[in-house]
Amino acid sequence: EMLNFKKLTSEAVNVQRNHHSKMLKEMEAASVQVDRLEREMDYVETQNSPRACASTAEKVVERAAWGLQERDEEDDWEELPSRVSDCIEIISGIRSVKILKRVGGAKGMWTRDPKSSKVYVFNGTSGDTIYQFDSIPDFSRSQGTMNSRTIKLPLKWSGPGAAVYNGYLYYMKGEAGADIQVVKHDLVSGFVTETAMFPMES
Repeated sequence: EMLNFKKLTSEAVNVQRNHHSKMLKEMEAASVQVDRLEREMDYVETQNSPRACASTAEKVVERAAWGLQERDEEDDWEELPSRVSDCIEIISGIRSVKILKRVGGAKGMWTRDPKSSKVYVFNGTSGDTIYQFDSIPDFSRSQGTMNSRTIKLPLKWSGPGAAVYNGYLYYMKGEAGADIQVVKHDLVSGFVTETAMFPMES
């Protein structure tokens, strides 16, 4: 009886092992098909790119062709209010993550000054240093922060809530549990021009 039981057990294990191997092969085949489908969808999207809702100034900045004449006339440009019906490029879903650029550590942020082509990188969650790139192509082609200009701030920044507009950096200075201070920093002169305090709720 023990021999028969051992034989039956061995046969059952072999059946399960074969079944498991078959399922593994089917899952691998399905994964290959999904990857191929994603590539085909990406190709279709590149061939049929929807019209983006961008103003003339934004298009000039993306081409990194903001000349002196455009800088002088930028205040005279009139941005017409866009209608929702004109915006085709609307997020309808989120698929797998694609890494386009790696700079610094796992935490941080980057932002662009909409009044110029410059890009600014904040490495980490706090610090007194940021990195400036002349344009998005320079930022994309750079190896880390090698081709950037290092800017030392007089006051430390904290968190990802920062923005750059028209040559001024706006960022938060504060610690956990303390009042939040918003700093306006002139990137040309290197001085802090304004600060505002926002008390934390107790």
